[in-house]
Amino acid sequence: MSPRQTKPAASTWRLLGDRAGGTVTGLALSPAFDIDRTIVAATMAGVYRSRDAGETWAPINDGFTSPFAICVAMSPSFRTDGTILVGARGGGLYQSSNGGDTWLPVEIWGNRESVQTVAYSPNFASDQVALLGSETSGVFRTTTGGKTWNASNFGLLELTVLGLAFSPNYASDETAFCITSDGLYRTPNGGRAWRDAGTDLVGAALQCLAVSPAFGEDGMVATGSEDEGVYLSTDGGRRWQKRNRGLKELCINAIGFSPRFASDGTIFAGTSDGVYTSKDRGASWKKTGCDGLAVLSLIAGPDGLVLAGTAQGGIYRSTDNGAKWKAANEGLAAGLFVQLALSPSLKHDGRMYCVALDMGITRSDDGGKTWRGAGVGLEEREVTGIVISPVLADDGTLLAATDGGVYRSTDGGDSWAHCPIETDLPVARHLSVSPEFGTDRTVFAVMGQATEGEGTTRLFRSRDGGDSWEPIASLFDRQELVSVAFSPDYRRDQSLYASSFREGTADRKAEIAIWRSEDCGTSWVPLTSHYTPGRWIAISMPPTYERDRAVFVGIQGAVLRPMAGPMAAPRPGRRNLWFAERVGRPNTAVVSLVTSPNYAADSSIYAGTSDGVYVSRNGGVTWTSLNHDLPNRAVVSLSLSPDFTNDGTIYVATLGGAIWTLTEPKKAATLG
Repeated sequence: MSPRQTKPAASTWRLLGDRAGGTVTGLALSPAFDIDRTIVAATMAGVYRSRDAGETWAPINDGFTSPFAICVAMSPSFRTDGTILVGARGGGLYQSSNGGDTWLPVEIWGNRESVQTVAYSPNFASDQVALLGSETSGVFRTTTGGKTWNASNFGLLELTVLGLAFSPNYASDETAFCITSDGLYRTPNGGRAWRDAGTDLVGAALQCLAVSPAFGEDGMVATGSEDEGVYLSTDGGRRWQKRNRGLKELCINAIGFSPRFASDGTIFAGTSDGVYTSKDRGASWKKTGCDGLAVLSLIAGPDGLVLAGTAQGGIYRSTDNGAKWKAANEGLAAGLFVQLALSPSLKHDGRMYCVALDMGITRSDDGGKTWRGAGVGLEEREVTGIVISPVLADDGTLLAATDGGVYRSTDGGDSWAHCPIETDLPVARHLSVSPEFGTDRTVFAVMGQATEGEGTTRLFRSRDGGDSWEPIASLFDRQELVSVAFSPDYRRDQSLYASSFREGTADRKAEIAIWRSEDCGTSWVPLTSHYTPGRWIAISMPPTYERDRAVFVGIQGAVLRPMAGPMAAPRPGRRNLWFAERVGRPNTAVVSLVTSPNYAADSSIYAGTSDGVYVSRNGGVTWTSLNHDLPNRAVVSLSLSPDFTNDGTIYVATLGGAIWTLTEPKKAATLG
């Protein structure tokens, strides 16, 4: 009888604790809001949508492959065309034609520009005009509804664009405004040419702008600066005056007019210290909400509705024109989350650790219900990952990879101290600890430059828990080292695996390579390589490794496994030694890979991917989805319970920081 894949009874994903909030960089209100109640948010964890006027949120990232959404705009004809544009940092422009259900990347002259701002013509239904502002290439303009884009930079002296806005009377006046790193520009001809806004704004570091909904009558335009507060124009952007009474010249990140501005004279400003409101057309300002939070985005709607997107605090909502505010983060998890790590004694101590680029390390002692900071000594560092001693209950040891090197805690993460490594490479990219760390105290660190690329990394080894370090002689063909993994039988076989990445060029494709050492990491041999455009590489070995030499490597779109044990092969033919089995949809990135502790009996491997969670129950030959009710399928970290043999629990952290658990049925695989 041989093992066969079966479909176990469906289990349910359960949200663990409350990690709502995060960083919200853009907000857009549906032009048909009175009917559909729809709002879309650009966040550091992709795109979110609300269909109940901002009370609750859900991720809408199908096809949106860049996590850092910066700006969002909804078509004035949204009710009929369902079109939304979202700009991403380092990821280009994305367009949805079905209200955000799915997304497609938009190429601009064959490139994926880093997009910082987007805006639709109010007359989009007939003129099909939209503008986008890029980080380095200026303004692009479409007259085909987003199908094609052309540079529109005549008159601009700088090409870093920070803001765009159309006149509400664009159909007749063809007026639009643009902020670049050197000031504010105005176009009188639909963006074909730009003129600077004169001498009143010289020297001001402008960041945002908004046009009055009654622009045809009042000519009002508002712009916010980094350190000089708000400037207002009442003649269509030709002359400007500083209007800061009550503002204390705060940094202004966002500004917006009430839709009833003609009658109520209300303007909102999102600042480095909350929301300020002016009820007298900008003459004076008063703080009204989000005290202590940096407000990055604002949107005002009908019936006194105002929403503010903040840094780390999520979204705040007012229903009385900004007088009172409350958090509105149900369903929203938008932190810069990178890792979930579980205590080896989770069943007894309830301890978990989370790592986020914007929040550092947080710790839970009650199984994820509540969290607290755990980073004394790391306040000035950006933490990208942690590793936990297998005997944490005894030695309290964790190590952290940071932009300032390796840090260590010996009190369970409460305090941290730097572990000096003699190198000119300042950044700890990756850490890995021996499964026998309690006795051998072995740690490997991949050190690197702040920038990625060939020749930017070096491998170091410590055999005393991080007190001292020695460089490994192997340079891995000068490829960029990504990760190191210990054999589960390291004490006996002294084996490790490493992964590296080489960028593509005009002459060769990008590829990853897998290496093995059988002498505690002193020397390395290449095993296989695979063409793939992504740096995501995950390595896992089952408990049966000593017997079958099985190893699994997750990359973009597939999991690699050796045909018959990962023996070193001559470079020309080494790709033929490994199978590549598809996981999920094309271009799905495998970011976490874990083999079951019961692998000898169940042959199970779990993969956390950009398209959800997948499991193979036949040693990696075929894969099935475990995503039937997982709301956010962008997985950034997957772990099995340390007591998985008894409790069958999978822990998943999704993009933004929400943590989910699923309990596998006892009989997930059967013999046929």
